[in-house]
Amino acid sequence: LGAVLADVSGPVTVQKAGAASAVPGAAQTALDTGDVVRTGAGASAVIAFLDGSKMRVKENSAFGVGAHSAKKVGVSIDVGTLQFWITKQAKKRRYTMRTPTAVASVRGTTGEVEVALNGETSFSLFTGGLLIEDNRGNSVRLDPQQAVKADDQTGLENAKVESLPPTKQPEPEPQVTPLPQPSPEPGTTPEPEPKPEPVRLKTR
Repeated sequence: LGAVLADVSGPVTVQKAGAASAVPGAAQTALDTGDVVRTGAGASAVIAFLDGSKMRVKENSAFGVGAHSAKKVGVSIDVGTLQFWITKQAKKRRYTMRTPTAVASVRGTTGEVEVALNGETSFSLFTGGLLIEDNRGNSVRLDPQQAVKADDQTGLENAKVESLPPTKQPEPEPQVTPLPQPSPEPGTTPEPEPKPEPVRLKTR
């Protein structure tokens, strides 16, 4: 997955997959499938990915890491607010964000997902594109500066795409230490960097 808990502020816990209980979240904790990050009142957590993408889990939220591969990363937000900055470098890798009522597919996108206690989900898009599908087969595509809400009872069936109000602005992208690149797999030899061509001077 290449994801770590890059920064924490306030009460944040991490429950590793298969663990009986959660532990206090600490910066540079590696995250993998089945891990859950929870934030308390006034807290936040930043998740950083190997391709440079970032997500911020706001206060009173529950964020889960789903199945992943070289071409796909899945996360979930069961309640609370998730802000995301998916880099254009991740265009070969599709990110999906699952909520209790819908799933959003993103590439090269900046936006926000807010999930209420009853599962009602609001999607706000600042840049890029967002395809949202509910659990009933309905779908909506958002363009920049648009928003839509998935109802906890009817999903996107009667959803109306609206323009974001001028007061709705993205927060500054979090600055984190870049993740180290993975080491070559055992038994493989990294390709050597090409040597520069020698410069030949013409003589008269």
